[in-house]
Parts: sequence; structure tokens; C-alpha cells
Amino acid sequence: MNSREVSVLEGNTFVVGRLNGDVDASPGEPHGLFHRDTRHLSRWLLTIDGQTLDPLSTDDTKSFSARRF
Repeated sequence: MNSREVSVLEGNTFVVGRLNGDVDASPGEPHGLFHRDTRHLSRWLLTIDGQTLDPLSTDDTKSFSARRF
């Protein structure tokens, strides 16, 4: 995981995505929502008028939560 990604872990379930909250799996980015080693979601993009969001800050001090501002 690099500094431009956020991960959230709760038990056997975890998600890995971009800082702005988008999840877009590709060969170079193993993003997704996983439960017990099975990916259940590989694409989740939030746009407003077709534009992606830019995060100002991310708070992921706890393994089971993350906030984007």
C-alpha cells in the first residue's frame, strides 16, 4: 500500500482504496472490498457532475474507520 491509498480493516473484512474514497481495481492497484480473501467490490467511484473529488485530508488513525474531508 502506498501513501495515496487508505485501508480499513474490521475482522475478516477490509477495503483498500484511494484517498478520496474511490475504489478502482486494476493490475497495478489491488483495490476493493474484501471478505475472507474474496473481493466483493472492485469499483466504487463518487463523482459530482462527472468530476472526481479531491480529498483535503484523511484521518485513518484507527484500523476500523477512515474519514475524508
